Amino acid sequence: MNQRLTLCLCFVVGMAIVGMPALAQTNRSIDIQDLHDTPMGLIATQAVWLNDGLVALVESSDQASLFYWLPDSAEADMLVQMRMSQPAMVRAEGGALVIGGYEQKKWLRSVQSVVLEDSTPVITLAGDLPLTLENPLAVALRDRVYVVGLDHDTQTSKLISLRVENGTAIDFREHASPPLALSGQAKLVTQAAGERQHLYLLTHDKNQHWHLMAYDPNTDQWLSRESPTISGPSRLLVPFGAHSLILTTKKAIGSGQAYNTITNRWSSMNIQGLDQPLISVDDSHRSLVWFMPEHPDNTGRITEIRPANLPSNFGWLDYTTLALYLLALVGLGAYFSRRENSTEQYFLAGRNIPWWAAALSLMATQVSSIGFIAVPAKTFATDWIYFAGILSWFVVVPVVTRVHIPFFRRLKVTSAYEYLEARFDVNIRLFAALTFSLLQLGRMAVVLYLPALVLSVVTGIPIITCILIMGVLATAYTVAGGMEAVIWTDVLQAGLLLLGAVLCVVVAIAGIEGGLTEAVSLANADDKLRLVNTDSSFMVSALWVILLGSIFSRFSNISADQSVIQRYLTTTDEKQAGRALWGDVAVSIPWAIIAFGMGTAIFVFYQANPDHLAPGLRADAVVPFFISQQLPTGLSGLIIAGIFAAAMSSLDSAIHSVSTVLTTDVYQRVRPEGSDRVRLRLARGLTILLGAFGTGIALLMTTAEILSIWDLFIEVIGLFVGMLAGLFVLGMFTTRSNGTGALLGAILGAASLYLVKQHTAMHFYLFPVVGIVVCVASGYLLSLILPGRSTTQDLTIHTMPKDLTQSASQS
Repeated sequence: MNQRLTLCLCFVVGMAIVGMPALAQTNRSIDIQDLHDTPMGLIATQAVWLNDGLVALVESSDQASLFYWLPDSAEADMLVQMRMSQPAMVRAEGGALVIGGYEQKKWLRSVQSVVLEDSTPVITLAGDLPLTLENPLAVALRDRVYVVGLDHDTQTSKLISLRVENGTAIDFREHASPPLALSGQAKLVTQAAGERQHLYLLTHDKNQHWHLMAYDPNTDQWLSRESPTISGPSRLLVPFGAHSLILTTKKAIGSGQAYNTITNRWSSMNIQGLDQPLISVDDSHRSLVWFMPEHPDNTGRITEIRPANLPSNFGWLDYTTLALYLLALVGLGAYFSRRENSTEQYFLAGRNIPWWAAALSLMATQVSSIGFIAVPAKTFATDWIYFAGILSWFVVVPVVTRVHIPFFRRLKVTSAYEYLEARFDVNIRLFAALTFSLLQLGRMAVVLYLPALVLSVVTGIPIITCILIMGVLATAYTVAGGMEAVIWTDVLQAGLLLLGAVLCVVVAIAGIEGGLTEAVSLANADDKLRLVNTDSSFMVSALWVILLGSIFSRFSNISADQSVIQRYLTTTDEKQAGRALWGDVAVSIPWAIIAFGMGTAIFVFYQANPDHLAPGLRADAVVPFFISQQLPTGLSGLIIAGIFAAAMSSLDSAIHSVSTVLTTDVYQRVRPEGSDRVRLRLARGLTILLGAFGTGIALLMTTAEILSIWDLFIEVIGLFVGMLAGLFVLGMFTTRSNGTGALLGAILGAASLYLVKQHTAMHFYLFPVVGIVVCVASGYLLSLILPGRSTTQDLTIHTMPKDLTQSASQS
């Protein structure tokens, strides 16, 4: 059976890879998609997309008119005619705001609200600005509207903001003033800059030289940004993709410049097709442009502009390298399949894995493809502040090696949740096992989908092909070779991850004139090597937030996650298990240094070579983009294989650990009389089903709008992982906790964390702290009040046998 399965998989993978080279993508800068033709004669100066229609502001001499147009209609309905000109218009609270304006030789303060009631636009007076602003410009950011303009009384630039509630403008605030005067052709837009959205103000001086400024609402500061090199009257400034702005001028038809908000660099850009843009259209999700009609009596058009498909430099040597690596994984699965003849062997590799192999497997499992891509991407976009989290290893690992490992090893458990039944009751065991299984099922799909999405963008390999390759192969070698195959493929994958990251750093620095010295200088100039944020707020990535959050998060991961615990159960004894965990530390810290360094190295490379960075590219895609574009042929294939490897090392762990939990904690608990042969057959069958399920869900994601899937997944994980860790704390560190209190405490921990997420601005690093603390505190107090089962003999640190204590301290 295993040989036939291996041959089939080799054929599937081979056929997929043979077809890859023909799938290279085209090299264009922008993608233009015409959405709608506008009515004849309708030429707007500002427009806001509301629901299914467009509110357009049409100006002529000293008056302005608001039109409402539905794309299916040939005509636009005039809503109101106002004897003023030059107001600002912006989306706000499900409608639009018309702010200020010039009427009868004076500037207005009025704020008018435009909302839709039963598809009919209604205009009301929402309030008045606290200042009289000339030539106002407005943008919406989160729940506020920011307005910049020239203060009529002082003739200085001002920035104010307001919030709209029930059609009324409230909560007016004045912010730091822009350092430069506003010109009549100034532009104001919002765009992501690293972790946060900024306001970008483009204005020019009397010599028609443009200047760019950025405003950070979190710090209330304006920063001078690099100025574009083109001059002349501006035609368009529009956010483009994830971290870019496009600037076109009337003097540069067919060409323009793109600005990257992370590297703070302008680059030339091919904008053929954007020759006659009229205005950008305010929309919350898309970059829309209104094109001028070729003749006043003709129609214009609304167009969406997006980053184009990126060029792929993948050649036959890269595909060959990737193919050989994937086939090697199949070979490992087939090799280890010969001795998987019991559940002890299948689940725990006969408890005979060397500590160093278990350590590398732990590292590969925890890194995942998301970590290989996302950690450098985070450093590329920000700095090294999150690096302080590595210190958590030295707080958490001593606790786990002295408490958790001895308990798990002494009980000779296969699943960590067997301990919870021994300490509390079967309900707690089943609750924890099923919660973990549900979390891992969701994780499987995301671990497959997100890397496949990025890989398909930068390599030209279709996303479905990427998902199938990773999903089918990881399932195959896991079902064939069990835990041994999982661990030894993880060892191979860990080596490839480290090699790939080091090569990226070397190539990036080699591509900078001046080498390492210049790279460090550029990074320092932009504060990219910052390690500490001394802020005391719990809402930002302050040092204390990172340290405290990392300790609780790390503790949750290595004390309550079956896919991690199972690694140090595969070693021969407690001493080897402790070594495996410390070996994980010894590998993970250098990995963190390399991963953070890779993000910084890629940042300085693209800052020094701005024309090499594709406009509109998401920060999350920058690592595979750099690999596919800058590394020599063959090496890029090897490192892309590393990203595949990272995905599969997490996927195989999730599949195998859930199969273990369902077989051991559910089936064996319900049917204890079942034979080992039946359980082994069930485990293999579950492995196939789980792999197919995760792969199938990842494929379904390709057909849906999933922009927030990863954010949602992180929130769900945060709700429950801390809860599972809290259950082990209640069991091992207290003697008066019982099953009833522990279960209710876990539920209250998840509920309280949900409320914290919804109603506070707490930094996400502190979520595990809330989850564990509430679970433990409420679970302990409820145990004092409510009856429930509790067994403490030899199962808590207070009742641990002396010989176990000595064994733990020696390990």
